[in-house]
Amino acid sequence: MKNRRKTQRGITLIALVVTIIVLIILAGVSISLIVGDNGIITMAQLAKGNTELAQKEEQENLNILQYTLETGNIVLVDKTVEEVKSEGTYMTSNTQIKDNRGNTIVIPAGFKIASDSGINVADGIVIEDKDISLDGKGEQRGNQFVWVPVSNINEDGSGKIIKTDGTQVEITLGRYTFAEDGTENLIQSAENYEEKTTLVTYYHELVEFRIANGSGGLDATNTTAKDLKGFIDSVQINHGYYIARYEASYKDGKVPYSKVSTGTPASTDSTAIITGMLWNYITQPEAAEAAKKMYEGNSFESDLINSYAWDTAVVYIQKCSGDTDYARQSSLNATLSNTGVNGDERCKINDMASNVREWTTEYSTRKDETTAYAAVESGGQCGDTQGTTYTGNRWGLSPLNRSWITTFRTILYL
Repeated sequence: MKNRRKTQRGITLIALVVTIIVLIILAGVSISLIVGDNGIITMAQLAKGNTELAQKEEQENLNILQYTLETGNIVLVDKTVEEVKSEGTYMTSNTQIKDNRGNTIVIPAGFKIASDSGINVADGIVIEDKDISLDGKGEQRGNQFVWVPVSNINEDGSGKIIKTDGTQVEITLGRYTFAEDGTENLIQSAENYEEKTTLVTYYHELVEFRIANGSGGLDATNTTAKDLKGFIDSVQINHGYYIARYEASYKDGKVPYSKVSTGTPASTDSTAIITGMLWNYITQPEAAEAAKKMYEGNSFESDLINSYAWDTAVVYIQKCSGDTDYARQSSLNATLSNTGVNGDERCKINDMASNVREWTTEYSTRKDETTAYAAVESGGQCGDTQGTTYTGNRWGLSPLNRSWITTFRTILYL
């Protein structure tokens, strides 16, 4: 009996050890199943992320669909930029396509993809209209604009731009200042456009549209963006906007061209401007009016460039062209020249640093004893030997100032 009891105790101890070992193994397997690379928690997190991404994409598609239904404004086409470019056809409706990395672009009605356009938004997508009444740089060409891709309006990292090499960048629509090495500092995101945010002591973008009061005195006002909210809403929905490829040249009827100019007026003679020439000697209210007239009665809008559009275009160039300090680039030409011939082209956009400064819709509160410098110019100018004007520069002037070193450029948005 004693031997039998000892044997029973031995069997029980072995069973206990085996049980413990089995439990340890099961615990290890369970932990792996829960927290491993393919574990329950990891897979749940991945599923959550995929669900959120799908919901975001679905909401974006719903927003586009709602926008289309409300305005009849956009047709979605399952084609790439490269395909549309090779076809060479002008769009009959505002048409959304994609580049070679899936970034979306909307081509306005009446435009085509230009023959020298890139096929990825990082390279510069160029569109061209049917206006071929003026010889450009050795060939007949229409007005050209470049798509500025925008990932969001609030810097939340929700939808990044995918470059040709597969790398991603975030481009937030906003008003920026730029450090001496070109580093961009987002001061006001477009999400907060209603806030009165002042940059560099004097400058802010007014929300409500107004026309300049025509005064050159202390009560002077500028002409503002015609619909700042409409511009920001469009950029958020369509993930971008268009900036004129070139500084404005003159067209009969006081409507600007966006193409290589055929000449430059003398720096001392404002009456020398004729069709095809660089359009300088223009006041800020005149520039705003001309930009709005460039395309009237269309399914898209044109306006004088605002500070959000200018600053974001600079950020786009710095993040996509490799020229990371373009914001601090001064003019590449010492004397006045035609548009688009200075070698100052980044992402297909010309002369933001070079040739002449450009009017914007931004407002300045700077004044002295006799004058309100209520209008704002941006960009560099030729002949600036001190390097004090550059791409990211702001400069307050009287809205009625008329000078050989001042021009403008137009933006388009859907």
